[in-house]
This record gives sequence, structure tokens and C-alpha cells, in this order.
Amino acid sequence: MSHPYPPIRDLLSQGDTVLICVHQFPDLDAIGSALACYWTFSQLGVTARIWVPDQDGVVFDFLPGASELSYSCPDGVFDSIWILDCSSLSRLPAEQKVARLVEEGLPLVNVDHHVDNQGFGSVNVLRPVSSVGELLSAWFLQEGLEINSKAAQCLYTAINFDTGRFSYSNVTQQTHAIVAELLNVGVDVAAITQAMYERFSLQDFEVMKMALDKVTVHPGSLFAYTIMPKKLPPHQVKVIDLIRQLDQVVVFVVFQELSANKVKVSMRSKSIFDVQQFAAKFGGGGHVRAAGVVLTGESDQVIPSFLAQLASDMSGER
Repeated sequence: MSHPYPPIRDLLSQGDTVLICVHQFPDLDAIGSALACYWTFSQLGVTARIWVPDQDGVVFDFLPGASELSYSCPDGVFDSIWILDCSSLSRLPAEQKVARLVEEGLPLVNVDHHVDNQGFGSVNVLRPVSSVGELLSAWFLQEGLEINSKAAQCLYTAINFDTGRFSYSNVTQQTHAIVAELLNVGVDVAAITQAMYERFSLQDFEVMKMALDKVTVHPGSLFAYTIMPKKLPPHQVKVIDLIRQLDQVVVFVVFQELSANKVKVSMRSKSIFDVQQFAAKFGGGGHVRAAGVVLTGESDQVIPSFLAQLASDMSGER
């Protein structure tokens, strides 16, 4: 491997307790990776406590160890903090608490695959691969750590999610080679696929209908967007993946009103247009083809401003 990973046993000692944090609005790459650490670290005699700030409608209950997730920041004494799939500390709702623990001398291990990661850790394990699930798999395999079937299921789910069922341009030969290793351990692909993509309720279909009814395509077909209302029922629908199936449009945007002055924005690109760079203009980030940001301000002001900037930037690239 061209860029060896640091020895994981130098970062963990038997009897340690570590706090694992993931970003706000966590997805299955973040949660699958965190639970894979939980199972793998336990075999080293290390206890992992996982903090999940919210569910954002994503259902994690099919993952082994889902009952170990804490939806409030756990109290306790920790030997290190591991932050997964998070390009900046500002994406952690408990940023101040984490910063305070770091100020007290706690090592912070930053594990991420985002190209815009700020390298905020005392140890930074950063690789521009498809997912944190792929990164951890490669790291564990390099270290000769045993990946049990529970960890393998979590890692496979993480990779599957962040590669769009292995359909995105971030999939490489290494991605498939690592997945082959996980399948050798024992992964029920059909069961995971059903749990991830085939559990929609009637309520989910109502959300889909709501999203599709509001889809608007820019007059020049530069982009398509939809605006979701603030009070949505709990759902599993990934609205951005629903509308990105639209042909002859290259950039897709979903606005989700979170509160009176907060709007969550999800972006996807099918072209060379870099949505990560665009989102960064508003304080967001992500990947070239997938990015996001939370806008502050009234929705009827920040959304038109965002769309006007997007139209201007995309027109300039034509």
C-alpha cells in the first residue's frame, strides 16, 4: 500500500475507553464505520462509546450493535476521542465539549475520507477513498486485525451506502477488493440490501410524493431542486437520491427546513461541476459529486440567494 496507515495498537491500549463521534445528520457510512470500530476495538480489549447526535430519519436498527449507540454525548472518563467521517469540528454539535476534552490532553484521532478535511486531530488518518468504511477496512486488514462477521456487515453497509450501491465514480479496484475480503468473512448481501433500500412505509411514500411534487428544474436545465417543509414525519427516504435520477440535469439540490432560520442543503453532481467547492462558499463541504451545508437565515431569503449563486457559477462553466 502506497500510504501505510499508522499502527493502530500505538493509538489504543488494552483497558482503554474511547469516545467515538460522528457528524451531525449521520449517514450509514458514519454509523456503520463507528460500529465496526466498536466490534474491532473490543477484540483488543478496548471499550468504545459511540455518540450519535441525531438519526435524521436514517434507520440503523439492522446493524449489529445498534443498541450501543448513544443519542446524547456519553459522560465518563475517556482515553482518546475518535472522530469519523467529519471534515471539520464545526460539524459536531458538541464541538465545545470535544474541544474541552482535547484541551485536557486527550488524544484526538481524526479518521476521514473528505478531501476538504482540516486535519484537526492530534493524529490524522485521511485517505481520499470511497468511504470511511473502505478506509477502516484497509487499515484493519493492514494491521492484521480480525474483522468478525458483525464488523464486516457494518463495513460493507458503510461502503455500499457511500458508493451508491457501488455505482459512483469513487468506486475503484481497491473498493471491490476490500468488499471481497468482507464477503469472505460473512456478509448477507441480500439482507443488508433489503434493510437499506426495501423497507419503505406508506409514510415514506408520502414523503416521496411531497418531494416529487415540488421538484423544479432550472430553465436552462442546469440543476433541479426541491424544498422540503420543516415538519416532516420520520422517514427513510433519501430525497436527493430520488431526484438525481432525473435525466438531462447534472446538479441536484434538496433544501430541508430545520427551524425558523436553519436550512439543510444536500447537493449531488453528475458532471464535472464541483459541488464541494460550491458548498464551501457557504461554509459547507463534502466531495466533488456530493456535498452539503446548513444555511442560516429565513428560507425565503437564503434559498433564492443560494440558487442564484448556483445558476451564476454553473453558467460560467458552460
